[in-house]
Amino acid sequence: MSRYKLFVVFFTVFVFSIFSQQESGEIQNGNTSGEKSLSALQLLNDALLMNIKVEIKVPETEKELWNTRIEKITIPGRPVEVSLKGGNSQLKVHFTLYPDGGGKKLFMVAQNETWIDSDYSSSISSLTVLPNEDVYYYPLGKADEKSGENPVEVIMKINIVPYLESLDKETRKSLQSVFSSSAQFSFQGRNFD
Repeated sequence: MSRYKLFVVFFTVFVFSIFSQQESGEIQNGNTSGEKSLSALQLLNDALLMNIKVEIKVPETEKELWNTRIEKITIPGRPVEVSLKGGNSQLKVHFTLYPDGGGKKLFMVAQNETWIDSDYSSSISSLTVLPNEDVYYYPLGKADEKSGENPVEVIMKINIVPYLESLDKETRKSLQSVFSSSAQFSFQGRNFD
């Protein structure tokens, strides 16, 4: 599936979830209160593409046991989940990006959940990242080479790119044109207040 189609599917699901939240009263978004209305073009401009390369290695030998590459489109404040399952263990990492005040920096929060047999642990960490720069994240920590039987290390190489920058010029212009022609959603009236 092309990135354009993938984004359109993502965007459609996101907008419908916003509509359902609006109807249930979870989001108050009317121009009468002075708040901004939801802009499809702004969502497109804020969209981020997370590229995550996941590797599982044996640290002593640097032997790679498994790897995969994940691409997810998200917007600031919406988590991206990476889940690894094997045998009696499971690892879930939720990455959530937030704008870091001014400039291009992003604040990334990573929440780890680990299950081994019936044991559960959770941790949270945060760091500042720059778009287009690789960040290495070790959700289980760096393995100690002297750490007992069969140590493994999970490495996540993360690169975040503004979504529009990941598209070719023609596709980017087409998307911006489509969304700028229907740019503002303002919900007012009895059914939306």
